Amino acid sequence: MNSDLKVFRIAHGLTQTEMGVILGISKGMVALLESNRREMSVKIMGKLASARNERLANGPDLGGEDPGLLQRLTEQHIKESIGYLYSYKRDCEGQLHLMEKQLDSWKERYSEACHQIFTAEITMVEVKNGRVQAEKVNITSSITRRAAAETIIKSIMDEKPEIEMIKMDGLREQLRRIKSQISSKKKQLKLKKFGSLELPGAEAPREQIIGVEEMVALAHASIAEKAGEALQEDNTK
Repeated sequence: MNSDLKVFRIAHGLTQTEMGVILGISKGMVALLESNRREMSVKIMGKLASARNERLANGPDLGGEDPGLLQRLTEQHIKESIGYLYSYKRDCEGQLHLMEKQLDSWKERYSEACHQIFTAEITMVEVKNGRVQAEKVNITSSITRRAAAETIIKSIMDEKPEIEMIKMDGLREQLRRIKSQISSKKKQLKLKKFGSLELPGAEAPREQIIGVEEMVALAHASIAEKAGEALQEDNTK
């Protein structure tokens, strides 16, 4: 970071735009110089030296005699930290929200595929045991639905949902740390709320995310319930 330029600017309460006017460059170039993403040319260095000499002639030295400089630099750094922490928090929340939606989709598709397989197998068993006449059911359709459902289940397994859940746990941990750091920095500034830096984010992440084993258990429970309802309906006919 070009600390000399930034110290000069902050010490005199100048914005990057005002600093750019003094040096004859744009606000963006000032930001690039301060972040050390551009080298300061000899011409700009000369203009900075001239500006310093002019200010020295008209007021306090910029090089360290200002007693409030360190405090202003510290506060500026903390405020900037809060800003980019909020931005990163929003990104993490967005990623987590998308991953939760993906997991919900997997659960729904997995449950429906299990039900299709269960229904097809029940139909074929009933035909085989003579409880249902073959001409009254479409065996080919049942076999086709079972094959399609099996393909869906295999595709979900290939997506490795366990890995996604580990990533989700990592994002939740990052969010906890980010929130802790933001809280700590706000206390440093003795602020209850940091106004414009309260950036809108995605929905707050849910703490409880279902595991693969629970997903399978729920799918089978749903299938058993539907099968029970179907058998009860058959018995009442």
